[in-house]
Amino acid sequence: MTAKARAIADGNPCEIVARRWHTLRKPNWSTVHGADVVESLENDIFPLIGDLPIRLVVAPKLLDVLNKVEERGAIETAHRLRQRVSSIFVYGIAAGLCDTDRAASLGKALRKKPRATKQPSIIDGIEDQDERIAQVRAVLGNCDNERCRALTKFALRLIALTAVRPNEVHGARWDEIEGIDRGKPDAPSPAALWRIGAARMKGDEDREADKAGDHLVPLAPRQSTCSAWFGGYPATCRSCSLANVTRIDDVRERPERSSQAGGVITRATSRTASAPRSRPS
Repeated sequence: MTAKARAIADGNPCEIVARRWHTLRKPNWSTVHGADVVESLENDIFPLIGDLPIRLVVAPKLLDVLNKVEERGAIETAHRLRQRVSSIFVYGIAAGLCDTDRAASLGKALRKKPRATKQPSIIDGIEDQDERIAQVRAVLGNCDNERCRALTKFALRLIALTAVRPNEVHGARWDEIEGIDRGKPDAPSPAALWRIGAARMKGDEDREADKAGDHLVPLAPRQSTCSAWFGGYPATCRSCSLANVTRIDDVRERPERSSQAGGVITRATSRTASAPRSRPS
């Protein structure tokens, strides 16, 4: 009888127990995180110990599995996997499938996680506030000068003016914009507001299901001139995404374009950083 057959006969192969655990925990996670968790197990845990009964998974075998992850330089991934496997063992103990958490003490046997470093910024090392502002303006100017789709430039301006995440701009819908007379887009709109639904915000399912979790972005005159951003508002398209309204190919159907804004920012920042700085007068 093979190890897999014995595990199935035993009723608790490690993979099956792990998937039960994942099903129970998934409602507490965002969709992206839930997918990331199961994918990490499928890549690094299930191929090596997934067929073993969970009660027969011993610490030396599990350490060997995690060491293989370390060997490819994925130190933080090895530590995350240990935490996830430990949580699976805790579930197994509660379900009467095993007696001990074999992953509990393995953290000390793994290599130390590299120290987290701050993401570099275009204003690093600049103390003068006016000079910092000048650098940021230079980046925005270089973004405008980049050769890219008009929609990408509009999106970058909107990110700069609202400080929302790129995904929120990418999925923005006309019916999220409130307080603007779309028949008179240039008229003053002191109550202009962008209401990003909780379901679109980054977070767990509890937040996504909470209507009070909507993210409210007040829109200043520069931001609320919607016709200037996207070229008009068809009355029949209230639920269309802003990208669709322009009749430009929807970036959601072109995955390679989803990081285009990031590429523009990277190139513009690089040009700004390499340019000689002069103190503002």
